[in-house]
Amino acid sequence: MAEQNYRNKGIAMANKNGFQTIESDIEEMNEQIRSHRRAIARRILCVVGILIIIFAATQLYLALRTYSSYRIDHKTERRDSEAVSFDFFGKNIVKYTNDGAICMDGQNMQIWNQSYEMTTPTLAKSDDYLAIFDCGGTEVYIISESGTQKHLEMARPIRALSVSNQGTVAVLMKDEEKAVVKLYNKEGDELANGEFYLQNGAFPVDVALSFDAKKMALSLVDASEGKMKSVIRFYNFGSVGKNEIDNNVGNFEYEEMLIPEIEYVSNDKMVALSDSEIMIFEGSEKPQLASEQKLEIQPRSIIYNKNYIATASQNEEGYQISLYNFRGKEVMKVETDIMYRDFYFLENGEMCISDGNSVELYTTHSIRKFHYVFDTDIYRILSQGSGTNYIFILSDSTQEVHLR
Repeated sequence: MAEQNYRNKGIAMANKNGFQTIESDIEEMNEQIRSHRRAIARRILCVVGILIIIFAATQLYLALRTYSSYRIDHKTERRDSEAVSFDFFGKNIVKYTNDGAICMDGQNMQIWNQSYEMTTPTLAKSDDYLAIFDCGGTEVYIISESGTQKHLEMARPIRALSVSNQGTVAVLMKDEEKAVVKLYNKEGDELANGEFYLQNGAFPVDVALSFDAKKMALSLVDASEGKMKSVIRFYNFGSVGKNEIDNNVGNFEYEEMLIPEIEYVSNDKMVALSDSEIMIFEGSEKPQLASEQKLEIQPRSIIYNKNYIATASQNEEGYQISLYNFRGKEVMKVETDIMYRDFYFLENGEMCISDGNSVELYTTHSIRKFHYVFDTDIYRILSQGSGTNYIFILSDSTQEVHLR
């Protein structure tokens, strides 16, 4: 009986050791699986890291690369008069003269055509709407991407106009007696108006409308006290402005300074330009002065987009191009010897400076990306999706090109 019990215990002992061996094998196998997974994860991270480095190196290479020639991918012959002007509207090209405007895509296919008779056709644009008005005349055309939405006839000569993303326009009209500012929606309904008399002091010289048409600003000149000063006056047509007299939510005065140009670059940000300062105003309801940049040299030209302001100032060797962000910080300065005729931002944020034949493109990183001297007059350069694809509008053709 004792022998039988001993054998039973031996069997129990053997079974226990067997279980321990199996558990040990399972733990070892799990550790091997975990180790294998860690190895796979390291390989994946290594591959991702290499791809990121390759992508960053490629982007850096493209950002620093310069080009001196190009390949023509598509060319359309064109015959235009010398009086034609070009601009872009979204991804399309607007060609306009005193007799009318035509909107075309990059391959010269017509999208819309609007005839008119204007002495000085002038364009005002937002993201979704274009307004063509006769500066010094009385006609306004409110146009969307699909074509004309409304034709307006003003009672006084138009001096300035601003258009919102809804097609609402703010029109500044003035004659020798008074100035009138009116707001119209895209259907032509009058939404608001105001009158200013020269003998009363402040007289408006420019108007700016926010993207959502809820805020408007006026730049005024006031010489009523015997010396000139500029006044920037803000209006709010929302609930905040309703609690203020004439919807006026702020006034900023500048002694002995002329501010001929103001423009909203977003719903809550406005640029004001003088010959000696750049001012940025910000605020969703009651705008305040956010930054002020004094200019050392009086600029010949000032341009801006939604992110930057650029100036071109003459020096001994040619021109100095300076770029400022909306915090008022100078982020770029380059020299060019081009005695330029055209200076503008492209849609991709690059700057173009041209004398009609010689062209230079600059990035915001102070790189002269492209330099070329054309045999014929070049009117405009438009950027396309890729960093090397552009549309060149020459005097005799429109070319879709790839820089190389």
